Amino acid sequence: ADHRSVPLDDIARLSGATDLGPTLMRSLAQVRGVMVLRTCNRVTIYVDAPASADPHTIMDAVERELATASHAQREDVHLRHLWGRDGLVDLFSTAAGLESMVIGEREIAGQMRRAARTAWEDGTLSCDLGRAAERASATSRRVATETGLAGAGRSVVAVGLDMASRHLGPWGDMRVLIVGTGAYAGATVSALSALGASEVSVYSTSGRAREFAQGRGIGWVESASLPAALKRSDLVVTCRGLGSPVLTRDMAAVSGRTVVLDLALMRDAESSVSSLPNVTLIDLPTIQASVPAADADALTRARAIIDEEVRRLLDNAMREAWQILTTNRAILD
Repeated sequence: ADHRSVPLDDIARLSGATDLGPTLMRSLAQVRGVMVLRTCNRVTIYVDAPASADPHTIMDAVERELATASHAQREDVHLRHLWGRDGLVDLFSTAAGLESMVIGEREIAGQMRRAARTAWEDGTLSCDLGRAAERASATSRRVATETGLAGAGRSVVAVGLDMASRHLGPWGDMRVLIVGTGAYAGATVSALSALGASEVSVYSTSGRAREFAQGRGIGWVESASLPAALKRSDLVVTCRGLGSPVLTRDMAAVSGRTVVLDLALMRDAESSVSSLPNVTLIDLPTIQASVPAADADALTRARAIIDEEVRRLLDNAMREAWQILTTNRAILD
């Protein structure tokens, strides 16, 4: 389920599913591996099963378990299904940012690696699925290097900050508060540094703000100081996505004139914040409607690279299978 066919609010609900990989491994005996990828605009479940398995049975089980885990009605969960080579192409394309809201964005590569690591920790990452994910990550680096799709502005963070800048003064004069310490928070710090923003601080409900800040040379905000920090900030970037707003209407109402950039799929700012006269709210649906188009030639080149790398992966798998077969035959002889 991704931003091209499913509303972001529905994706946010599906993203709440937990323990999905182990659950599918338990409910489908023929499945060898499961990896679940969640990003700000997609939920994808990659399943490794033998060719003899019925894909329709797997499809039904995935949708049923996803509905249960996300507390949705079964009839409300409809995923786009791909298998075989098409599934591998999707895995590689996703890792390279070709299926993202902002084509070519680089955050997805790290999210893919974390999905593989989580699957490994859960005991659901099969050898073949792990090898495919590793190859997809390497291919994403090749696409970024050889096509230029990962250039300036090719990320949700970059597009959001560009939109925010239209309501702000020079970056060197701006006071920025980041709420959250995840991947998007790290990307935001890097992007702000490149833009010349020097007064940046971070707040986290998890208590990780100080550690995050000290590793990046920015300030941090304690819980007691959050109202004052909001009041003095020109830009607030929220990227927690934990399902409950950290920026309420009441909190925003007493702040000064503020631009709020909400990068969380499960909104960090209450939607009613946008109606306040002192607040400009930019959220993911707003960004989705404003993403820059990708260069057609670069996109064609990226697709060609992915086709080449998928073919190489499949050829290697065939050679390994043939070597095993011939070795076993020699032993039998």
